[in-house]
Parts: sequence; structure tokens; C-alpha cells
Amino acid sequence: MANRDELIKDRGNIKWTSMMLAEHRGLLQQLEESARDVNPPVKSAEELAELAEQAAWALEQRRIVTISYWQNKRKQTTSGLIKQIDRRTQALMIVTECGGVSWIAAKTIFSFE
Repeated sequence: MANRDELIKDRGNIKWTSMMLAEHRGLLQQLEESARDVNPPVKSAEELAELAEQAAWALEQRRIVTISYWQNKRKQTTSGLIKQIDRRTQALMIVTECGGVSWIAAKTIFSFE
């Protein structure tokens, strides 16, 4: 059985939602979504160099990699083969297992496996 505070909190949301304007509900939904936003990773020169080495090795060995990266204020994950490394723009071209192609900037990468 839920404790009394949880019941009151839930009852309050149910009670007031029916009396809110559509704009208010939209603003509350935006607020909840923005609470899940993630800040982009901050990479040092050493971390970027290490990432470049790992990517070059995966490209050479034709290994499937899993990359977690930042996009649209969220943490995304993709898996696939690195087909190209653009050193000028510091981006990786990934071909996913379903055949899709993605370019991922090195500075947006959280982890590389």
C-alpha cells in the first residue's frame, strides 16, 4: 500500500490537470522534458587523442563499436562499423547494422567501446 504522501501528491496532479488550460499542460510537459536534458561532454586534447587512436584501431580491425554520444540534448547510442575518419572535421562515419550511415563528431562522444 502506498504511503499517504504519495497518494496526496498523485491525487493533486489528477485533481488539477482537468482544470488546467492546454497551454499550461504543454508548459508542464516541456518542463518535464527539459529536466531530462544532458549537457554535452567536455573533452580534453588527451581524451580526443585517445579517442582517435581507438577509432583508428577499430577502423583498421573492422570491429563493430558501440558509441554513446550527445545529440539534441540527449545521450544517444549507436553500434556499427567505422567506415571513415575525417580528421579535418574530427568526425566518424558509422555504418549501422541496419545499413544506416551516421556522422558523429568526436567532441560529442561520451564513451567508445
